[in-house]
Amino acid sequence: MVVVFWARDPAEAHPVKALLEQHGIAAVVQGDASALATCNCTASSAWVVEDADAERAAYVIATEHGSFDPARCTNCGYDLRGLPRPRCPECGTPFKRLEPGPAWVCPQCGEECEGQFAQCWHCGTDRPEEA
Repeated sequence: MVVVFWARDPAEAHPVKALLEQHGIAAVVQGDASALATCNCTASSAWVVEDADAERAAYVIATEHGSFDPARCTNCGYDLRGLPRPRCPECGTPFKRLEPGPAWVCPQCGEECEGQFAQCWHCGTDRPEEA
């Protein structure tokens, strides 16, 4: 499972979970009363069940919810913007900086995808090497 959205409270996380499920992405909320027994979370968050769905989920959240922050640590939620080294200063988790490249067209379904995505947001096809 991968965290895709950090929320202030469960009331903010549950609509994101519902949005992802509308797009066929299995998701759960951690950090609410129903999840406290399984998660040592201090904040609410929405997670995708399948790691492979994380990029598509980020796209859905960014375009339809408008508040995805890709600069948060996936382990602890620390704000990673402006750091000189690609390692979370809070928990030590390394991260990869995403440098957006040019937009590309999916060879499978023809959708235009933003340059920071390695997979098509629509069908999940990997970005071609030449893109």
